[in-house]
Amino acid sequence: MKSVGSQIEKIIHEKGLKNKDVAKGLNMTAVNLSKILRKESIDSALLERFAKYFEVPISLFFEDENGSSAINLGEKNIALAGSGNNFFKENAQDVNTISKITELEQKVQHLTELIKQKDIIIAEKERLINTLLKEG
Repeated sequence: MKSVGSQIEKIIHEKGLKNKDVAKGLNMTAVNLSKILRKESIDSALLERFAKYFEVPISLFFEDENGSSAINLGEKNIALAGSGNNFFKENAQDVNTISKITELEQKVQHLTELIKQKDIIIAEKERLINTLLKEG
C-alpha cells in the first residue's frame, strides 16, 4: 500500500491541481501541505478533510498498488475497483456518482432530522390533547 501522502499527491496530480491551491482550499500553508505529503500516515480527521475537499471516498486513500481498495467490515468485506493512476480519468463518471450520492445522503440526513423534530412536536400536541380531554 502506498503512503497516504503519496495518495494525496496522486489525487492532486490527477485532478490537475496545484499544491498552493489545495493548501489554500484546506486553510493551511503550502509548507504544512508539503509536510503532510511526505508522511506515511495522517490522522483520520485530516484525512476526512482531504476526502471532502477532493470529493472522493475516504477509502481511496487506502488503495493498493493494483488500484483496488478493501474496506474490512468484520464478517463482510467490500472491494472497490479502481485503475491505479488513471482512477479519475477512467472513472470520472463514478466520481460524479459518488459525489451525487454523498449529496443525497446529506439531504436524507437533513430530512431525517426534520422528521424527528416534527415527531417531537406531534408528541407534544398529542400529550396536550390528552391532558385537555382528561380535564374536560
